[in-house]
Amino acid sequence: MKAVVNSESLLLLKKLVKDGKYQVVVKGGSVKLLAEDYDELYQVEIAEPYNGHKEDGILTIPTELFKLLPKKTSLVIEDEMIKSMDQEIKVDPEHSCIKEIYVDDEKCINIPNFNKLIECKFATAKESTRPVIQCICIDKNSMVALDGYRMSVRSNKENITDEKILIPDTIVKLLRYFTKSDMATIYQDTERIKICIGWVSITCKREELQYINYESLFPKEYTTKVVIDAKMLADVCRKVTKLSNYNHGSNLTKFNFGKESHLITKIQGLEYKKYFKSIKEGNDLEIAVNPKYLVETLNTYKGNVTFYMSTNIAPIIITDDEDKKDLVLPIRLIRNER
Repeated sequence: MKAVVNSESLLLLKKLVKDGKYQVVVKGGSVKLLAEDYDELYQVEIAEPYNGHKEDGILTIPTELFKLLPKKTSLVIEDEMIKSMDQEIKVDPEHSCIKEIYVDDEKCINIPNFNKLIECKFATAKESTRPVIQCICIDKNSMVALDGYRMSVRSNKENITDEKILIPDTIVKLLRYFTKSDMATIYQDTERIKICIGWVSITCKREELQYINYESLFPKEYTTKVVIDAKMLADVCRKVTKLSNYNHGSNLTKFNFGKESHLITKIQGLEYKKYFKSIKEGNDLEIAVNPKYLVETLNTYKGNVTFYMSTNIAPIIITDDEDKKDLVLPIRLIRNER
């Protein structure tokens, strides 16, 4: 066989499949990097856009080889040898091939603002007790993630799909490697779902789960509206979170939206009070929130955001009043915490 591949593509392949099987496949004029986890839960393919001379063949890449790869350079693969400008690696031939998974490409959905789907993944559940909320749901023009304590919705101007699509948690966990991707394409058939992001494709089993009626979770009315700078409040909450974690303290922080907006938190016998600027309309309100949730939510915003609230136990809606909307559940205050 003969092919030229980018070392960064091979290193990305290893990131996407940390423990598995890896191959370079040259066939019919195309060069593919394939990987599959040992449990065969998912498969990753990276297409190499190389236009030079190629010879068909398959080379299995041992896991140990990735530690020797140089960064940001072209690699020539020829006769079980991987060469760069200043090194050569001889690979023992193996014949255990990865069986490439094919997904029917008739059902194709384009996501023009895929970076927004990536943005809302922070709100997916981390535990496996409820598999459905480890997924991201694409519903008409909305991309939704929730975990029982907060929810993130990112909207597109036009509909993306006529029926709900669940992005399985297997794929969701890998999205952190694609933070700058603006476009993706999804293919699915009765058994599999395949998502293509640039030259990378990830294929796994479909999740046949019923997603939560997320729209019913948003309050229909509010009595307090607060406009506030997202970065400023995120910085304040980040400081509180770091102090709380360092001292193994509670994450409960009380926010008072009144004449002078401020937050109060108690850390190891200390009471920290911080005033901040905001524009309030409606009733004064004191509400307790986990500041960690606010940090993760506000990090996705720029400029001013609007908080819509009704009571100190009703969900808080955070939005830019355009295509972003988040929901955070407050912490119920017991009498001696007031």
